[in-house]
Amino acid sequence: MKPLKIAIGVGGRFHADRMASALLELGQEPHIYTSFPGSKFPNIPSQNISSTLYPEIFFRLFRTVGVEQTGSDLKMKQFGKAIAKKIAKDSYDIFLGWSSFSKEVLQKKIAPRQIIMRDSSHISFQMDLLEEEYKSLGLKYSRDKAAEKRELVEYQLADEVFVLSQFALRSFIDKGIPSKKLKVLRLGVDTSLFFSGEEKRETKPLQVVYFGALSIRKGIHYLLEASKKFQSKEVTFHFVGEVEPHLKKKVANTKEVFFYPSMPQKKLATFLRNMDVFAFPTLEDGFGQTLIQAMASGLVPVFTPNSGASELVSPEQGIQIPIRSSEALAQAIHELLLQPEKRMEMRSKAIQRAKEIHWGVYRERLSELFLNA
Repeated sequence: MKPLKIAIGVGGRFHADRMASALLELGQEPHIYTSFPGSKFPNIPSQNISSTLYPEIFFRLFRTVGVEQTGSDLKMKQFGKAIAKKIAKDSYDIFLGWSSFSKEVLQKKIAPRQIIMRDSSHISFQMDLLEEEYKSLGLKYSRDKAAEKRELVEYQLADEVFVLSQFALRSFIDKGIPSKKLKVLRLGVDTSLFFSGEEKRETKPLQVVYFGALSIRKGIHYLLEASKKFQSKEVTFHFVGEVEPHLKKKVANTKEVFFYPSMPQKKLATFLRNMDVFAFPTLEDGFGQTLIQAMASGLVPVFTPNSGASELVSPEQGIQIPIRSSEALAQAIHELLLQPEKRMEMRSKAIQRAKEIHWGVYRERLSELFLNA
């Protein structure tokens, strides 16, 4: 069977590197069109990468002067136009483009099969939820209407929309996208990097960690509130990541909580092996890869149903709580504190489950979506 020529358009990287690697292993011919330099894709042959850097440069310049959204909108449009011209010079069987960056390619109908990759829930579902949350906090939410408009057009133009979970899929159906157009492609975890250490002795304090963006979208304000219900000799809270401007004041007023800047993956993996519980109070995540990375590292997760990865976790492997509830968060952490034997049993089952969600499963699903469609 002749290899499929697949153009991948991505404003950045996301999991395009994993996708291209998997397609190469499957004997196909992927080519990445990106706003990043080729050095950001070390495992992809240089002849399979085309970089268009100026939209990324403009975006970063705008961000430094405090107009990030304007820069983001410019990046989307300019990158879309640039790759539409480049892709049109060759002949492809499939175009797969990340949402917000692909409208111009889709409009030209460059490939006979056109796919949008959306890593979060439906953009309007996401923005509606965040707008509601910001309002409840007395904050103004800047809805990115340009990005929303682009994506709504992309969803209609694409033959298919790939999402990362059933949670994300339902958000598209709720917004009127036909289910027959939607396909789920879940991410994996690198178990050679994220793995558990030796089984820990039952010592206090309980180590609770969150890693990722420290933002309202991730529900960090609820976790900060929950942390106030414990003494540091009982539970220690660790936050790893960059703090959203809206939360800096709340973070500054929090005592006996440890904050760390974002860490390289290898350093983060080592750090996690000293933790006990992963708290994930996210309001919306198309997948939430940090959840399975934490489980693979030996942490018991406490999570909301609004993370796609949560649908892979059973009650024996973690504790699910409702969104927007610092009380439920505190109660779950308190339960794990008081029942160490139960926590250790959940830990073992969480580790085993994470081992089943490796990148090989992602590759198999890609094969189903591209070769057996």
